[in-house]
Amino acid sequence: MKNSNLGIKRSRVNRTSETSYPLKTSSASQTPFSTKLAANLSTNLTSSFSASSASRAPFSTKISAKLSAILSTVISIVLLLAGVLALGACSNPDSGSNANLDTSSNYSVNTNSDSSKTQTTIVNVASRYDSVEVWDAVNKLLEADNIKVVNKAYDAAVNLNDLLIAGDVDLNVAQHYAAIDYFKSADKKYDVLVPLGDIHISTIDLYSNKYKDVNELPNGANIAIPNDAMNGGRALMVLAKADLITLDSNYVGFPDETNITANPKNFHFVKIDSSSMIRVLDDVDAGFAYSLNAVDANLNPIIDPILNDKLDLQNDATQKQFVIVFTGVNGDEKNEVYQKVVKAFHNDEVYKVYKEVYKGGNIPVADGKPIDLSKF
Repeated sequence: MKNSNLGIKRSRVNRTSETSYPLKTSSASQTPFSTKLAANLSTNLTSSFSASSASRAPFSTKISAKLSAILSTVISIVLLLAGVLALGACSNPDSGSNANLDTSSNYSVNTNSDSSKTQTTIVNVASRYDSVEVWDAVNKLLEADNIKVVNKAYDAAVNLNDLLIAGDVDLNVAQHYAAIDYFKSADKKYDVLVPLGDIHISTIDLYSNKYKDVNELPNGANIAIPNDAMNGGRALMVLAKADLITLDSNYVGFPDETNITANPKNFHFVKIDSSSMIRVLDDVDAGFAYSLNAVDANLNPIIDPILNDKLDLQNDATQKQFVIVFTGVNGDEKNEVYQKVVKAFHNDEVYKVYKEVYKGGNIPVADGKPIDLSKF
C-alpha cells in the first residue's frame, strides 16, 4: 500500500488474494429424505385405507374406525423415529468414522486445508543488485511462514530511500549505517529511517588492467573513484590507509579531494559511476570497484585487486559504518514479518551461498560481527 504521508507509513506488506471455500452445510429448510419417505408412506396408507373403508358395508364402520386409530398411532411413531434419525444425521455427518467423538469438545475449522489457498505475504526490497542466489536461499527458509521476499534492483539514479518512505517498497537493502546518517543530515524527511539488522559488508578494492601491483602505478596516474560523496570518500580512505595519500580530519561523514593534504604520486582522480567502474578500467590506470561489481565481471575480489580494502571490523571503528543493513522506517522495528526476514537471512544456508557466490568479497555481518565463512 502506498502512503503519500512521509512521516507515517501504514501497512506496506502486500498480500496475494486468498480464495476461501466455505464448508457445505445442510440448510434448515431442506427436509431429510427419511422424513419425506415416512410422510409419503403415511399419506398413501391413509388414502388406501380410507378408500377401502368407503367401499365396505356400514356395519363395519366401528371396526374401521378402531383400525384407523391404531394405524394413525403407528404412523405417528414412525414419523417420530424418522425425525430423530434425521436430526442425528445432520448433527454428525461423519458418524461412521467419528462414533467415539467427545461431543463436549470445542472444534475449529482448519483454514489451511487442501480445499483452500494459502495466503503469502510479499516483502518488496529495494537494492542495486539482483542477488538472485541469496534471496532464493532466504525465501526457501521463509516458506514455512508463507513469506516471500521480492528483490527489486534499481540503478544508482534512483533514490531508494524515497521509494521506501513513499511505501513503494518495504525495505531498503542497499545502504550502510553511514548512508543513513548522511541522508538524515541532508534532509529531515529522512529522520524516519531506521536500521533493522545487519546484512554484510562489501569491500571496495582497487583494480587495474595495466598494472599488477599498486606500487607500479606511475606518477600522475589516473585513478577512477565513485562519483558519489559516500563511495568516493570511502575510496580515498582506502588510499589513505595504505599511505598513498594523506587526509585531514576536517570533514563530516566522508572526505573529498579538498581534504587531501599529501599526494606523493600526484594521482589524478576521475569520478565514475560505481556500476560502470569495471568497464572503464582500460581507460584509466586503476579504478575502485565494489566486490559485487567485480564478481559480476568474473573477477575474484580476493586475488585480482592491486590494492585490497582489508576488513577489520573488530579493531577499525570506521569500517563498521559501512555495514549494509536492512533499512525501514519508524515502527518497522516491531514488524514481525520483517523480523522473520532478518532472522532467515542470518542462517548457515545463506552464508554458504555468500561463500560460493562472492568469493569472500562480501562478508555477512551479524550484530556487528563478521561471519567466518571458512567454516562453510
